[in-house]
Amino acid sequence: MDELNSFKATISLIEYAEREGYTRTLSKGRGRYAEMKSGSDTIVVRRDSGGHWEYFNRDGGPDRGSIIDFVQRRTGMSLGHVRKRLRSLTGSGFSQFSPTAQASFTNYFDRESVKYTLKHDVLIVQTHPYLTSRGIPEAIQARYPRSIGMGKDCWHNAVFPHRDDGGWCGAELKNRNFTGFIKDSKRGIWLARPAAQADAIAVAETAIDALSYAALHPDLQLILVSLSGTVSPDQVAMLALLPQLPMHTCTDADAAGDRCAEVLATEFSRAERHRPPAGKDWNDTLRGTP
Repeated sequence: MDELNSFKATISLIEYAEREGYTRTLSKGRGRYAEMKSGSDTIVVRRDSGGHWEYFNRDGGPDRGSIIDFVQRRTGMSLGHVRKRLRSLTGSGFSQFSPTAQASFTNYFDRESVKYTLKHDVLIVQTHPYLTSRGIPEAIQARYPRSIGMGKDCWHNAVFPHRDDGGWCGAELKNRNFTGFIKDSKRGIWLARPAAQADAIAVAETAIDALSYAALHPDLQLILVSLSGTVSPDQVAMLALLPQLPMHTCTDADAAGDRCAEVLATEFSRAERHRPPAGKDWNDTLRGTP
């Protein structure tokens, strides 16, 4: 591990911020994160899945990053001087800054962070080349305006924003050999409405499968829903708010997909199982590649 990554992993940003005058105002999620305040400055500090400490400012601006960013933004020091300051904390007298077991922050949800990411790090697009490579025609993608995003980083992932009853709450990420969900988020539903009047609702386990189903039924104007996995009670509540249209359950052709379809059939008498006729899911059917 190089020195900078060592600083990010071994120096507790919570305890360093406390030394700099910040106080903890909130600790939630069984110790998964801490909100800290100094004057009008409020930050949230957590550890990512790789064990690095990170923070972001509640004001939604660019004040976010690692302990190195935290020090530089508050002191104006060069990277070399930041190294010297942090190096002095990693010697034998550093025990007061060692990360503690209760400060392993995972499964953290912060709506403001999600909204910031979707606003600043995602470009809304009409079509995405990865979706086209999966056999989804550009005309079908364009049928659902403001429903598909592209990450602004070097990976350019396809992004499918999720909502719950409080607004934006997460996003599916998809790319070649990669499936993920944005940090600090949770599942809601990805909801894509056609520009024309809808004929039915298609509910799938992923946005890719929902779009694939739409591609195989181009004459239908479908409201598309992705659950990003199995259905939860909160997602059932969200589905109940949609128009009272026929519901096509387009989950995978496996045991988990069948269980999800059974739940939806129990909750909605208008739900009808549409099992993929070839392959495991509707994208397999679309591409003819089991």
